[in-house]
Amino acid sequence: WDKVKQLENLAFMYDKEYVIFVGDSPRDYNFARQAGVKFVGIARPNSKVGFVLGDHPIIDNLYDVSKYAEA
Repeated sequence: WDKVKQLENLAFMYDKEYVIFVGDSPRDYNFARQAGVKFVGIARPNSKVGFVLGDHPIIDNLYDVSKYAEA
């Protein structure tokens, strides 16, 4: 399965509002957009380069995802 199909299935099984895809590349961001789910970028070590696409949060560690799960 490709990522878009997986995200679409999750969005179907759960309310799309509660699905967050965490990715580390602009390609991941595009997958989330195609599936219609929220995206949170996780910065690669020492770099936030590559996350200039779209209006989405960028985090440094997975712990911070919880901040966006409640929003």
